[in-house]
Amino acid sequence: MIALDGTPTVEQWRLLLGETLQWSQIMSNEEKQSYLSNVLNLDIIQTVEPTVAKPYSGGGGVTVRQDLTLIEAISNREQCKPALITSQKALQKYKREGLSKFVGESAYYGGIKGSNRFAKTRVGIVAGSPHYGDSHMEMWSALAGKSASREDDSRGMDADYGPFGNKILHGMREQEVLQAVMRFGRDGEGATVYVHTAALPNWVKRSEPIPDVKKWSSGMREIIEAIQNHTEETWVGHDIADEVSISYQQVMVNLRSLEDLGYIVSEKSGKTKIWSTKSLDSVGDFGHVQFSSFSGS
Repeated sequence: MIALDGTPTVEQWRLLLGETLQWSQIMSNEEKQSYLSNVLNLDIIQTVEPTVAKPYSGGGGVTVRQDLTLIEAISNREQCKPALITSQKALQKYKREGLSKFVGESAYYGGIKGSNRFAKTRVGIVAGSPHYGDSHMEMWSALAGKSASREDDSRGMDADYGPFGNKILHGMREQEVLQAVMRFGRDGEGATVYVHTAALPNWVKRSEPIPDVKKWSSGMREIIEAIQNHTEETWVGHDIADEVSISYQQVMVNLRSLEDLGYIVSEKSGKTKIWSTKSLDSVGDFGHVQFSSFSGS
């Protein structure tokens, strides 16, 4: 019997089929990367620091506002509604906050096995990584007669379950994220895939520096709405402060932030600052994202 698996966890296969299973890696890491880049034509952009796993299966760690800030910015940058793959619980939380405004189709880990649903999708997002809890590593390790207790204080991409448990973790997390990435552009025409987790195999090439994501506070969102509703072309700080729930001092701090980001401008008239809009029509609902080759919401 011959079996092909592009992202195998060999230890699990041997537990199921027996220790006599012979495994050969057909492609080197360099060849696998070449396959992603030159055959599948995938452009992979990682959007978090290398230590951030974002385990989203349980739903408790989902950073909804920050994630929607990024998703909105990707939609604006790519001038389309991208498709999204994430956990089922994360998807539910996003939808409650207005995900459909920025995303076309969506799916969750576990619902995309062998799927060609996104074969012709040119822009995709993979948010968060699968993690079924410590018990998943412990169960598989117990079947193999191994111990897999997580080391104290080890978490995120540095979580340590011991030599055997870490192989199960890699199969559950990095390999599943990679499989999600490869759902997009499977027709050979390629896709740009934004990956909002660091849980990818080390050999996978990332094409851009990590973007800077700034989510709006509730006070900032009040200020933006007040400016958008202001009927005059110019205003002073007190005009906005009268319309929001935060202090005048906080209003001025936030106005300066909006100016630094290029959304509004100011000029002095005596001792008074006069404000006006510059590009507020492009401001994001959830925040501001600075990409390496793109500035905007």
